[in-house]
Amino acid sequence: MFLENVGLIFDLNFFISLIFSAASFFKVSGERSIMVTLGELKTGEKGKVTAFNQSGNAYRRKLLAMGLTPGTQFTVSRVAPLGDPIQLEVRGFKLSVRRDEAATVEVSRL
Repeated sequence: MFLENVGLIFDLNFFISLIFSAASFFKVSGERSIMVTLGELKTGEKGKVTAFNQSGNAYRRKLLAMGLTPGTQFTVSRVAPLGDPIQLEVRGFKLSVRRDEAATVEVSRL
């Protein structure tokens, strides 16, 4: 009888710890950021590169070489009056990209 109760207590403790770990997982993963393109960000906004569109293969290699790799955080420093080009601060330097290049980069707002 005593051993059966001990087993039941351990099972309940395991179940409770499982519930709390699942709740903390969903709390962290539930914080979603909105996915937009780089061209949609305004001056002063921060973002993180998540992916490149398939249509942007011509620009992809150039942007990767300039340091705009997936996972890189950046800040939009300036946007020209007509919206082209966009100046970013990436990895400690200023990078200007054209509006059509920026439309191929998918980012999440920070």
